[in-house]
Amino acid sequence: MNKKIHSGISYTFGLFFILIAASCSTSSLEDVKTKDEYIKRISALSGDKLQKTLKTDIDSLTSLKEEMDGFTIYIGFGISMSDGSGKKAEVKPDSAFRINTDFAAIKNDINEYSKKLYFIQTPELPNSRFQVAIDEKLGNISTDDIDVKLKKVYTKGRAYPEDKIGMVKADSAAVDFKYEYPKSFETFKFNPQGKKEIAYNKYTIEIDSAGDDNIEFDTPLPLYKDLLSYQALNPAGVLMNSSSNSAMPLTTIKGNIKNDLASALQILKTASKLNNNDAIVKELNKIPSSLFPAIAKYHGFITKYKSLENDKNLKGFDAIKRLKQLMEEDKDLFGLEKQRVTLKFPDKISELILYIGREKETIAQSAVAKITQIASPYQAFADNRVDKYGIVDSNYTIIVPASYGRLDRSDNIGLYYKDYKEKQDFHLDVPNKKLIPIKKGYTYIKDISDHLTMFSDSNKYVGVLENDDKVVIPFEYDDIEKTGNTLLLTKSKRGRKKYEIRTLDNKLVNDLKGLKITPYPDYGMLIIENEKEKLGLIDKDGRTVIQPTYVNLKPIDKDLLLYSEGSDSYQKGIMKVDGTKVTEPKFNYINDFQEGFAVYRTDDINKSYGYLNKAGQPVFGKYTVAYGFAGGYALVFDNNIFSLIDTSGKKVKQIPYKTLGDPTISLTGKSTIYEIDGKKYNYAGQPIN
Repeated sequence: MNKKIHSGISYTFGLFFILIAASCSTSSLEDVKTKDEYIKRISALSGDKLQKTLKTDIDSLTSLKEEMDGFTIYIGFGISMSDGSGKKAEVKPDSAFRINTDFAAIKNDINEYSKKLYFIQTPELPNSRFQVAIDEKLGNISTDDIDVKLKKVYTKGRAYPEDKIGMVKADSAAVDFKYEYPKSFETFKFNPQGKKEIAYNKYTIEIDSAGDDNIEFDTPLPLYKDLLSYQALNPAGVLMNSSSNSAMPLTTIKGNIKNDLASALQILKTASKLNNNDAIVKELNKIPSSLFPAIAKYHGFITKYKSLENDKNLKGFDAIKRLKQLMEEDKDLFGLEKQRVTLKFPDKISELILYIGREKETIAQSAVAKITQIASPYQAFADNRVDKYGIVDSNYTIIVPASYGRLDRSDNIGLYYKDYKEKQDFHLDVPNKKLIPIKKGYTYIKDISDHLTMFSDSNKYVGVLENDDKVVIPFEYDDIEKTGNTLLLTKSKRGRKKYEIRTLDNKLVNDLKGLKITPYPDYGMLIIENEKEKLGLIDKDGRTVIQPTYVNLKPIDKDLLLYSEGSDSYQKGIMKVDGTKVTEPKFNYINDFQEGFAVYRTDDINKSYGYLNKAGQPVFGKYTVAYGFAGGYALVFDNNIFSLIDTSGKKVKQIPYKTLGDPTISLTGKSTIYEIDGKKYNYAGQPIN
């Protein structure tokens, strides 16, 4: 007996999917996998038995047609822009919608996109996945609206189709992409209250629900592709943007399958009116052969979906990911016909306004894009054929076969993993090529040394295990920070933080009662502050080498500190980590040392910036503005000119500009990029295209 299943599963973050489908029915036609098998079965029948079978098949396909016509999968999430107070805010008018008419800028952005486009390869079986990426946001186009098609991927000059690459590491890809943009738009207004459908040109917009300040409607995909935006008017005529919105495709059974099913149903009805067996068989031979495997695949998908629905360990994103995998496995079944739009507004909706693009122009280009991979010695991979995970090395060679539930890497180098399905952490035993389970309830946090690792327990307290087994630091702390050769341990007691310094084998070095602590793990130091707000220093071995006597104290190099004394925090000097003063406090600014030099500033009104060496001596300058060294060069501004200087202070290159503004700088050695007046330069001042 057939019956419809209406199943909805809700998740946190507003994530959900809805499936309206059918249970598997049993009948002569739906039982067989091919048309030949069906015709053979029918040919063996006659008389009342044949007519009864034809009637059963008609009833079965009638029910199946209803089910397929109503089949919908909807995966959606909402974006809310409320202030979170729950109070109704005063409705202020929003600006009217408009499109970007700087078409030259749009074309320029597409050209930039073709240069900056790249892919990230993720190892998977049967074939790797390639995700399109671009590091920069383009001002005149949304990169999400660019249709990118990957044609071939290459590794060391050899070309592979995307569906034949397996887990071979690729280095580049040939792609086609296109971008469509409107040069004008139409405005369509309607009052949605009390209506089920609204006609627009040749399209029908189906209204699922319309509340006072919210609406949900389905629009045909061709219309949705032209839909640029939406606003609403409240009863007072105030123009409103939506306060939350979502738009997700409605997945349905492909139209050709539904057409084949409708055709088969009509053929069965015609055959049932015939009296001659040969004529019946001849008529039934008109049923499309493709319908039989499609029906079998449909019932197979429903069986897999029910298994997913009953799996209580799969929730949220994991469940959605698995559903998408099931849909990918049976992708020949599915098509997209409509888009569901859900909108909420700050006030009552009097009229909904749709903005529909017209006079569309398409830019199509081809490009060769770089392919990158996650830089990690080891990482998890998915074998989608069996829905299991394993581990590969940096060459995508399988280290641990795919035999685990979902594995996610917990650290940067791929030695720790978490199986979220089984809620179990593992350590990768590289020599023996296997995953070793961590004690149940422990979650990896970070490595402290080659044999000590920080974990959290089921109560969210942190501790340290030796070789992932023996407890070295008990699980009773809020945080543990390795600083130099010691551990800074933090716990809360009656609402106040308490600090301890211990050795790696848990011996107490320093009880920091009454002190506040600021760790500087990169320098291996701790700055301490007493109740009088005076600062001191604990070194990498946990010894208090500078008592809390300074108003300003912070590391600016591995062995050097910035300090201020007395009550004057404005004047700064340099001292060594043992408390020996290198300079008196005579500068009002000293930056961290970079490549042996620190930018400093004096009290001079003009040209007050220069560079100090590690002896605290001004070595060159002075400039209107100066920046840190990177890759052997530093950017300075002097006499209205941007220049790069070398480590001798010599100006080696000027960087031109038309409009003066603050440069954008990311100092990362030879990866440094300077952006001045909208143009980019590398660490040596060479233009970047």
